[in-house]
Amino acid sequence: MKNKKLLIVLITLLLLTTLAKKYQNEITNYFLDRKITHIEETEDGYLKNTTDNKGLEPEYNAELSEEADIEDYLQNQGNFKNVKIAGRLVIPNVEMNIPILIGINKTHLLMGASEQLPRTKQKAGQIGNYILASHKMSNRRNIGFSRLHKVKFEDLIYVTDEEKVYTYIVDWNKIVKHSNTQAINETSETNAIITLYTCSKFGKNTPKVVVRGHKIVEKNLKDITKEEKDLLFKKK
Repeated sequence: MKNKKLLIVLITLLLLTTLAKKYQNEITNYFLDRKITHIEETEDGYLKNTTDNKGLEPEYNAELSEEADIEDYLQNQGNFKNVKIAGRLVIPNVEMNIPILIGINKTHLLMGASEQLPRTKQKAGQIGNYILASHKMSNRRNIGFSRLHKVKFEDLIYVTDEEKVYTYIVDWNKIVKHSNTQAINETSETNAIITLYTCSKFGKNTPKVVVRGHKIVEKNLKDITKEEKDLLFKKK
């Protein structure tokens, strides 16, 4: 009888472990969604563009943008309260509206779009290539760059910082080999361009989804209309 009970317990544990592994991405996304929503909640019904938090020390190591899993979430969840939101990335046609964080680190890549280059070298709206990375997360939730593969030619991309809103129009969306860093890092000496990238699927060393666009409009944040404010900051 004891052996039978032990066998049932072992089988149950095995099934739970198997299910947890199979649905770990959805589990991670569920908790991330709740955590990010809590951080961004405001009383007036709008999302935060910046916070007063000190912020985590950023890194600038693109290799950190590999696959995320529930272990990454568990290891970094204590850092979320220290993250400083420094702007927003909005792509209306794919219902993407996520925070921008200064520099790459494992927490930033879970939270939103991470700036790959220091702001001393490249800022949004400037001539050159403004590069943002994020993890591939769940398509069902507004987290990370999971919907990046749905972005199409001539879709609009909006980027905010503490002072301005920059509007870019998409030139192309490609899937490239993992080793193809040129597609991500290629810059311009005459145009202000933006590059967004993430993994095309879960796993290590997978091909990358890369989206590129160029700036077409620049506005002061204080001068935007009510419709523009709702587009950029209204909680859905």
